[in-house]
Amino acid sequence: MSKPNRDRFSGQFVFRAYIPTVIAPWADQCQPLARQIRFSNKTVAAPATVIIAWDTEFHEHLPPLFPQADMRSYFVGNKPLTAENAFRNSSLQAAYFILAARALGLDCGPMSGFDAAKLNEAFFADDEWKVNLLCNLGYGDPT
Repeated sequence: MSKPNRDRFSGQFVFRAYIPTVIAPWADQCQPLARQIRFSNKTVAAPATVIIAWDTEFHEHLPPLFPQADMRSYFVGNKPLTAENAFRNSSLQAAYFILAARALGLDCGPMSGFDAAKLNEAFFADDEWKVNLLCNLGYGDPT
């Protein structure tokens, strides 16, 4: 696939990378990926920065996602187990997202080491989501 014009970057590429991410396998289908897309030139001049986050209440969505067994009961009231599984599975989904974005010809710049508390406050203050990592998307300078 040829790279689209770098001046015409749009959310369609993020969406096209997101679709294979959510249909790819992950542990017991228990961690739907969150995404907040912000188009900005402030983050290393990337046309888009994706916030990859995890849901602290993902187990509440398990019955329709994994009807074979009552997986919800494993997590209710067990915050350490919930956090460990949610973070791990969102990391797996981040990897799928990066692979899908690369397959679409996008360059990816996954990042950690930022102030997660500030980012959570800015984007997820009244929510049960927590940031895992950031990923800049765009086209790198080949020189």
